[in-house]
Amino acid sequence: MTPGSTLFRKAAAFALLLLLVGNTGCSSIRRLDEFVFHEGPKYTLKAVRYYQNIFLHYNGEVFSIQCRSAGTEEFGAKERQDKGWNNILTGGAIGTESAKDVVALWQEYFVFLDDDTLALTHAGLKVTFDACASFKGWYPTQVPIEMVDQIEKPSHCAPQGTGDCRHYDFQGDRAAKIEELRISPDRAITFLARTPAFNAGILRIESADKGQTWTAEPVN
Repeated sequence: MTPGSTLFRKAAAFALLLLLVGNTGCSSIRRLDEFVFHEGPKYTLKAVRYYQNIFLHYNGEVFSIQCRSAGTEEFGAKERQDKGWNNILTGGAIGTESAKDVVALWQEYFVFLDDDTLALTHAGLKVTFDACASFKGWYPTQVPIEMVDQIEKPSHCAPQGTGDCRHYDFQGDRAAKIEELRISPDRAITFLARTPAFNAGILRIESADKGQTWTAEPVN
């Protein structure tokens, strides 16, 4: 293939296209607006909306909910996280007209327990005891598999394949709902997790060590 050949010119044009795609990136994001919806003595919460274009994948509004406290001051900026804040929830926001709309959709999942303790109860549990500097979590995929009414999964998933597809069991109307959350003064955690994906329907989830380990028992 010589520099003057048609094949060379086509190869060069294709290489240039790849270079341009690499330089411009496959994703772009533009900030739209934000709304602060909680200002406590230890931490502040806000929702931020963006417009994101991911090539051949997604084109529309997205959001992040971020938390700021003395414990997040050193956190660096990321694509959907401002410097000094911790991004604790992200998702799509197509159809919203403002960050305040995002808050209206998601605020029910936030449980304000005390000045340092915040829980997020969407499809599982995330909890912080240090005003958003760190979080511990429980998700239904942590439940022993023998307690789950599994759905049929694609062939690339275990046990046929190697993929970890446990989250498939908890999508859509099988998402876990968190109820009766209690956190004691010594940071023991207990709540009910309800989903038709559990054989028992409802499990009592407990942690005696601030979310380091969890136990699950059927509720009779």
